[in-house]
Amino acid sequence: VMEAFLSGLEDHLAAGHSIDHIASVASFFVSRVDTKVDPKLPEDSPLRGKAAIAKAKLAYDEFSKTFMGPRWERLKVKGARVQRPLWASTSTKNPAYPDTIYVDNLIGPDTINTVPPATLNAFREHGVAANTLTRELEVSRDALTQLEAAGISMDQVTQELEDEGVKAFSEAFAQL
Repeated sequence: VMEAFLSGLEDHLAAGHSIDHIASVASFFVSRVDTKVDPKLPEDSPLRGKAAIAKAKLAYDEFSKTFMGPRWERLKVKGARVQRPLWASTSTKNPAYPDTIYVDNLIGPDTINTVPPATLNAFREHGVAANTLTRELEVSRDALTQLEAAGISMDQVTQELEDEGVKAFSEAFAQL
């Protein structure tokens, strides 16, 4: 997604167009990752509820690397804006998890969180606003490694979620 965005900006510039008006997000449906992964794990697995945040944190790490190098800097001086990660599906689906788990752990610069009203109210009551996205990256990498060792292909999970999302959006569009 980031590559497509950067290539699009470069193509737009090469065609002689301005890029300072272009804005974009890269949507990441967070809780759906855990909803897909958790049933594949034993009930007592310490990995339950860890996949989504781990994937999001590592995605943000890639975002940070992509939008700080020389390629990005060449676009930035021409007025480009970063393609911000957008955390969607951030309400807690599993009542065993904290009600703000997908907000508390995904706070960082240049991000958007589509916080549902009930989750926002819970965060206002007991959340802590702090940059958490760059914390414990090794813990996130380790969790994904353990999931793979447990036989869960995160690439397959990601593909399934992408396919389901595209289908849902296509059906909604067709209904319109």
